[in-house]
Amino acid sequence: MYLCHEFSNFKKEGDMPTRQRTFESFQGARFKVGLRSFLAQHDIVYQVPPRVWQDGFPIGNGQMGSLVYQPDGIEFGITKQDVWDRRISPRELLPHSEVIEDLKNKDKRLWEKLNKETAASQAPYPNPKPCGKLRIGIEKGADALPPEATICDAQQRLSLYDAVVTAEYETNVKRTRINSFICAHSNMMVIKCEDDWLSSYPGKLTQTIELHRWADPILGTEPTVGFDDKHFWIEYLFPDGFRYVMLATVDGLACEVQKKDRYTVSVTLNLDYSDGKPKQYMIFLTVVTSGLSLIHISEPTRLGMISYAVF
Repeated sequence: MYLCHEFSNFKKEGDMPTRQRTFESFQGARFKVGLRSFLAQHDIVYQVPPRVWQDGFPIGNGQMGSLVYQPDGIEFGITKQDVWDRRISPRELLPHSEVIEDLKNKDKRLWEKLNKETAASQAPYPNPKPCGKLRIGIEKGADALPPEATICDAQQRLSLYDAVVTAEYETNVKRTRINSFICAHSNMMVIKCEDDWLSSYPGKLTQTIELHRWADPILGTEPTVGFDDKHFWIEYLFPDGFRYVMLATVDGLACEVQKKDRYTVSVTLNLDYSDGKPKQYMIFLTVVTSGLSLIHISEPTRLGMISYAVF
């Protein structure tokens, strides 16, 4: 189950979210409950951040989803409902009656038949595929100690009311807070990163953001990466002609984008804290598939601007 962030309910000042109006509209209620404060008591909090995606916090809107976890830095495992390998390979399974008969007759060829059946089970069969992952690394710099020696007070919280995951950690020079959610009415993940400089001496750090999709051996094809002056993306073509583009952009700070390897796009931000002021930037990420009409998926830049405008 994924939680979605219903930001549209707050467009008008004083407008109460639909779910709270519903909660307080029961005719028999003799008391009022602040839904936000009530649900905040039940927020899920990890004092030790999840290290693997299986333990990550889910956010999503029913079509696009993400698992948030912290193996080394903050990672977001991205999925989308219609990203599937839909190929079907016919499987010739051994009838149960034939297995019983061969066992009775002690037919040694039974094991050979079963081995062929096992090999057939490795053939393509309809199943969902991950879109990839976004990773926000731990900052590096002359003023920062190695992350493994200095990270403290790391935690992760899932707000049940806002459907927002907040990840926090502290190093010897600064404290970082990362809020993330997926919009309820558009397939857009929003990540807000905030840094507070803690050291009494000004300094500079390098922040790295990576967008990655590994080659899937079952698919037999490989993703391609690309970038321009505003966006960076990964495109994956499946054997049956289906394809998707996972596209992102960074807003708020200047950055340098480059191709790290065959499957990874790397974004570098040079953070200068000489003024002692907090730093803030945002990441917007969307996934669009070839199943969507009226959009030319062969144009990632245009594709991203359309999605960005929707948000």
